[in-house]
Amino acid sequence: MQIISSHIQQAGPPLHIVLDWISSISHRNALCAFLAGDYFIARYAANFFAKKLLPHWDEVEHALASIDDVPRLCLCCWREFRSVHIEDEQHVVLDCCMLDHERADMTAELHPFTLMRLASCDASTRLQTLMQSNLESDWNALARFLARARQKRRRFKIACQALSTELDRQNYALRAAEWRAG
Repeated sequence: MQIISSHIQQAGPPLHIVLDWISSISHRNALCAFLAGDYFIARYAANFFAKKLLPHWDEVEHALASIDDVPRLCLCCWREFRSVHIEDEQHVVLDCCMLDHERADMTAELHPFTLMRLASCDASTRLQTLMQSNLESDWNALARFLARARQKRRRFKIACQALSTELDRQNYALRAAEWRAG
């Protein structure tokens, strides 16, 4: 909910106008889901669907403020590159390695003025800067990106759930064998 409240408080077009600009229903739905916090972002969901895939504290303590941040790591960045990033909205839209191709497509569709504003702002405010755009084409590019990101993240979540379940099953089989042997 933080993303929608920050949008409402910032300059930029009202949400009802932005939603009118986006003609594709699936893109509009993806933007609404993103603004409403329905993306299973680890900052809020704590990777509940794949706890077994999270790193141990000793593997990431050098990069995190506390052990409470471990469930908030971006699983994709950790599994693919062993890089430690807290997964929040800004990370998903602007930094996550899983969405590099989709992000490149979105960037190619953004207006040059918007790209210039993004390049000149602080990294922590880039998402807010993007969401302050008054250009219909920028919002359509963002919504298209979010629709593609939502599909890709959903597939990744399902794969992580399956892998976590398999790890649980293997762990149980090992414990059962130990109990029988003991």
